[in-house]
Amino acid sequence: MKFKVSSILSLLLAILVFSSNPPWFIWGFNYYLIFSVILLILGLIFFGKKKCDKNLFYALPIVLLSIIYFILIKSLGEFRFSTVLLFLIYLSLFFIDEEDKKNGFNIFSNFLFVLILISLPLWLIHNFVFTLPYSFPLAYDQSLGKGEGLIFWNYIFFIQPELDYFRFYSVFDEPGVLGLLCTIVLFVNNYNFSEKKNIVILLGGIFTFSLAFYIFTFIGYIFHVLMQRKLKSLLFAFILFISLTPFLITIESFRLSIVDRFNNFKQSLLERNGIQLDQFYDVFIYTPNFYYGESLDFFSKNSYLKEGQSYKFFFIEYGIIGFLLMIFLYLFLIDKRKVNIYVIFLLIIFILSFIQRPFMFTPWQIALFSMALPYLYKEGKK
Repeated sequence: MKFKVSSILSLLLAILVFSSNPPWFIWGFNYYLIFSVILLILGLIFFGKKKCDKNLFYALPIVLLSIIYFILIKSLGEFRFSTVLLFLIYLSLFFIDEEDKKNGFNIFSNFLFVLILISLPLWLIHNFVFTLPYSFPLAYDQSLGKGEGLIFWNYIFFIQPELDYFRFYSVFDEPGVLGLLCTIVLFVNNYNFSEKKNIVILLGGIFTFSLAFYIFTFIGYIFHVLMQRKLKSLLFAFILFISLTPFLITIESFRLSIVDRFNNFKQSLLERNGIQLDQFYDVFIYTPNFYYGESLDFFSKNSYLKEGQSYKFFFIEYGIIGFLLMIFLYLFLIDKRKVNIYVIFLLIIFILSFIQRPFMFTPWQIALFSMALPYLYKEGKK
């Protein structure tokens, strides 16, 4: 019974990740949200525990305020079914016990391992040995809500955009998504590189050339080493660094995405958005709308501003009120009796990732955060 709940939870998480960051085999399908909700409801009815976590009673006032704000008030401008889905999933997390969440997270991390294990070698062959034949081009168009006019080449087990430089996307539409998943999984798994799957996940994250992955993983690894007093494990990191750096430094994509951006870190953050959006935001923060955000149809009416990715998009749509409510939703997922430095550090990672990728208010990130917590509760007892 427990296995079925964790399997449903991990499958639901995978569906949510894919639907929010669609791989080639989901592009063009518009029913993933309905399927996810049906899967969630069936799982709760047949396999969920009968009593909810008592933390839900403490969280209920914030949840009700959030539902009123995000679904009722903000929907006056534009209704988003994904927000309804988010709260359905959020509430369901209080009906799933910690053991099921742990098992679900483990299943999902194994899934990520297999995905990278298959796609990364083929990607490396394609970019460094010989070009693989492609199946068909995929238009990165308005159907994805991007409108960037990019063309992706589908190589079945991975996709790659038609750009002058390359990064490892696996099957996702953005390498940053894969980088964040690798960051969280490695942190929760204690950077245990005696397990081969964590080495594969680490390599997958490295070749995304995601600066956020490099920074969060480095800080998280040092944090883990100091907390666990496993200074000998630094030897593995040193050997890996010595082995990969000479190769990576020869890759122009690595120099552009990591070296140059790190050397100009502040400028890199500024370049997360278009110039017009930055100019609008600089004025917006001094207006009353900064507290409660613009109407949700704002960007559809001002499409020239929708360029880039950062926290500014969330604040423009939901304001300070929306940000505070979102943070409280995360906080109430944490069992206050078991909170420790690992849990706090995980929350910090999510908040910092929000600065350059405003996706904390998505069903898959909330589910991932909740599923990771039971592992970290255990860490506090060591």
